[in-house]
Amino acid sequence: GADVVVPQVFSEVTTQKVLTMEFIESVKMTDTPKVDALNLDKKALTQQVYDTFLLQLMTTGVLHCDPHPGNMCVTLDGKIVLYDFGMMDTLPQETVQGMRKIAFGLLNGSPDPSASEITTRGDSVMEGLEMSGFLQPGANATAVRMVGEFLVRFFSDQAAGRATQDVTEQIDFELRSLLDTGAIAFPSAFTFVARAFPSVAGIAQ
Repeated sequence: GADVVVPQVFSEVTTQKVLTMEFIESVKMTDTPKVDALNLDKKALTQQVYDTFLLQLMTTGVLHCDPHPGNMCVTLDGKIVLYDFGMMDTLPQETVQGMRKIAFGLLNGSPDPSASEITTRGDSVMEGLEMSGFLQPGANATAVRMVGEFLVRFFSDQAAGRATQDVTEQIDFELRSLLDTGAIAFPSAFTFVARAFPSVAGIAQ
């Protein structure tokens, strides 16, 4: 799991205009020479960056919306430090549960799934997308099932290093029908997620 340090707030010297927090010695993860000098495990650190983001998205539902390199650093012993909580967002609990369902369907299964496993996992993905607000209730059930199963196959093939199928060859008609009928939408709850993720990915890289 993610090992995260949050600086303590000193309320007795904090006002409406000044936030006074504990000093924690850390370095920016984008400062490669300093990270190298600490002899930190870069692969483990990369995973921690993603785990920190996923923990917020799929467990706590409380999201740090401004994770740029100055706000997401690493301690001298390799723990992630989060600074500057001026931009936060709380995701609805149903959204968080939906994200877990999507992750479970896409990632939790055998590397070479059977047809029945693909169907079960595909249903989980699409149920999660509906819970999260990406998929409207009452959408074309056949199209939904085909899109869900395609996503599971795509992720399974990618994880196993197999060639992935082309979306336009497999589910172009079904995907277009869902888009054309307005069944697929981008929920407002994900505005900050979409903005934060490129920063998190950049730091990890």
